[in-house]
Amino acid sequence: MDSDRCQFCRAPILWATSPEGRPIPLDPCPRSDGNIDVENGVTHTWPLGKRRPRGDRYVNHFATCVGPKKKKGSNDETAVSPDAPVQPGVTDPAA
Repeated sequence: MDSDRCQFCRAPILWATSPEGRPIPLDPCPRSDGNIDVENGVTHTWPLGKRRPRGDRYVNHFATCVGPKKKKGSNDETAVSPDAPVQPGVTDPAA
């Protein structure tokens, strides 16, 4: 898996690939409540509430990102500048 930073909140992320070949951003630290495991860079998602295999499980970064969101169909640029500092714990950048 490749590491990077989220363009919206600048948090570290890992990139994996869905079984269909789409890139998926993951939070870099495995969690006991994660529902995604990665084998050879490819993700396998387990339905929430179902028994999951042992080992490292990750969470999709879309579920935890605290940065501003771009609305679908919007041309507004809401991504944070790549040079912007990481601001952990910020939930409302407009506040």
